[in-house]
Amino acid sequence: MLRYWDGIVQDLIQLCYEMHQIVNIGQWSQMKLQYIDAENLFGPMTLKACVKDYGDKSEHKDVFPYEIINSKNWNEVLMKTEPFDYEDFKSLLKGCYSNTKDEFDQYLADFMIFTNRLEYLKYYNINDTEVMVKPLINLIDTFEQLNIDVLHYISIASCAYATKHYSTYFPSKFNLESDKQTYYSDFNINADYTNPNPNAKFFVLTAGYWKNKCYHYKQQDYKAGRETEKNVTADDYDYYKRLFETSVSQICSAKFTYDNPPSLDRQDNELTYSKDNCLPACVSCNIAHANRDPKIASLHIKMRQYAIKHNLPMTISDERIYKLLRECITGGLAA
Repeated sequence: MLRYWDGIVQDLIQLCYEMHQIVNIGQWSQMKLQYIDAENLFGPMTLKACVKDYGDKSEHKDVFPYEIINSKNWNEVLMKTEPFDYEDFKSLLKGCYSNTKDEFDQYLADFMIFTNRLEYLKYYNINDTEVMVKPLINLIDTFEQLNIDVLHYISIASCAYATKHYSTYFPSKFNLESDKQTYYSDFNINADYTNPNPNAKFFVLTAGYWKNKCYHYKQQDYKAGRETEKNVTADDYDYYKRLFETSVSQICSAKFTYDNPPSLDRQDNELTYSKDNCLPACVSCNIAHANRDPKIASLHIKMRQYAIKHNLPMTISDERIYKLLRECITGGLAA
């Protein structure tokens, strides 16, 4: 049991004046505690409804007449040995009974093993916590079958999105018993997913395109505080025109086409865009590579190639495609 916790709130996520998540880190032990609002995972519902929908069928939420107890009569009321009457469960706030006849009969059966109302109240408080934990465990176990860690996400919607993403790259895990057909194989980090378009035209570097690239390379180095004397310039146009025509991307080994344009990838990110520090790479791989861990970069590149090969939906990164689609969209964007 955690008896003492001297910590500070490290992260707080609050939307529309409702607390969704708090991360508290101990000042001495550096241990982190994460508090997540249960409504993030189950949606806005009562505990009774949550137990019914997500809990075990053998579990039920108990009842207790809160409104008849106050700071003056609590000792007298709770020390009585007989159970509460049905009229005690009538709520003045709601204007109705807080339980049904069947729930009251269940309460009478549960009360039989306790010596007084106080002992039943202790049981009620403990059971109220346990029945709330059971649905959460069931939800965690359900998503665990799909390799989804519920507590890693902030809401059930994000868990659903992760499941959809997972099913896209590992379709065999979601094949129904009635559907034995495999539309395409599962994603494999070691497989080759290069799928060149035979009709794609090879990229031909133009002087204007190269001049623009050199300008942006110089601006990037300048903003990073790197020296720019040895940077590639517009005078290197002929050299890089031949290089892009005869070489492939040093990251994914794909040829350069108008659908897969080239760029320069710095080998040492501490140095500038100079001839001896840059190798040709396709733009998409260069973006995925960036300053990331090589294994993570390789995963991103493979996933993109996999999506292209199997015509899977993916984030639009081509402005031409976005403008083409935007012309056909009516109304505003949906969240």
